Amino acid sequence: MSVRFFAAMLGLVLVSNLSSASALPCFDAQKNSWNSTHVVVVEGGKVVESWKGNLKVGDALPEGAARFTRLPVPGFAKELFVPDKTHPEITGKRLILFLAYVPILEKDEKKRFWMGADAPGLPSNSVSPTAVAWLEGDKVYTVCQQSRPGPYVLEENGRVAGLRQSVSLGIAIRAQFDAAKSDADPEARAARLIVLISIVSKCAGSYGRSDCFEELGKCGKSAMPYLADWVLEPKAELADDALSTLTRLGDVGFDGMLKIVDAETKYWKAVADDLFEGEWVDQRPHTNDLYRWRGPNRLRSILNSARLTL
Repeated sequence: MSVRFFAAMLGLVLVSNLSSASALPCFDAQKNSWNSTHVVVVEGGKVVESWKGNLKVGDALPEGAARFTRLPVPGFAKELFVPDKTHPEITGKRLILFLAYVPILEKDEKKRFWMGADAPGLPSNSVSPTAVAWLEGDKVYTVCQQSRPGPYVLEENGRVAGLRQSVSLGIAIRAQFDAAKSDADPEARAARLIVLISIVSKCAGSYGRSDCFEELGKCGKSAMPYLADWVLEPKAELADDALSTLTRLGDVGFDGMLKIVDAETKYWKAVADDLFEGEWVDQRPHTNDLYRWRGPNRLRSILNSARLTL
């Protein structure tokens, strides 16, 4: 895999403004692209462009997917209270659907349903406006929930060309992940997944991160050294996910967990030796970034994980 490719991918992920960082439900182009099996531009109930999946131009949408075209177009924020003539009329005639043709979670894997790619497999959220982008000319309009509880509100979200670029990025990263997880050699598979995890996490959020760590866990012993080193790296992103995955390896993860416990024992022994008589570690000034990262709560988490593994 090309280092230049990943540098370009990461750069696009970081500068993309088509994905909301809000914790509230919002349209997220790259997350939807990761989860989707189909991304289509639709007008009059038919596909006019196909960006992902096997639906072809001219195809009528399957009924399960057609439900998304009947979603009412939400209003802009100001229109929820008073008429606002500064915003264009959104006709809803042309829209982009991010669809997932997948089984319901923990149900029959052979039975598939059309759902939104914003929450695939969750029937309680199967028809959501966060899986839709409305088009007027070359402008894109998507929704975000400004408060919870509260209605979705419409907002302008760039141009079609920018959205297409963001979707293409999500699809490209997903293709790299699918290729990595298909590698028959567990050592090579683990190495490829490790390279991808941070990029996928920034692109596809918790869905992509969960998919990566799930596949990494399937690499078994080959993943163990990577996971242990990740947990021990100072202030490492996703260290909690690495620790959880290592714990799920069971006996296979024993050596990795032992390495972590040994390192923590040495660190905390040094801390204890440096304390004054009667001083508690919690009383130490939290001015050191490393101390904040490696505080008592982290030790508690590691010991709880070790209890399940050792």
